[in-house]
Amino acid sequence: MGKMIKLVADHGIGDTVFLVTDPEQEPRLITGILLKPNDLLMYEVAWCEETSYHYGFELVGEQDILKKMQ
Repeated sequence: MGKMIKLVADHGIGDTVFLVTDPEQEPRLITGILLKPNDLLMYEVAWCEETSYHYGFELVGEQDILKKMQ
């Protein structure tokens, strides 16, 4: 029998997020959630035709307008 775990995700599939390290602040769409060892979550995000995986602390729900203006 498998192990039952309960995790709380900061973001859900279909949410629009922004990378804190992206100077252009392009919107990305969460397309998947990956469970890693030690109950660690990573988010699969899509932008145009590219996908990448990021930790929750790399994503925010609001655009950083000051970063975009620089």
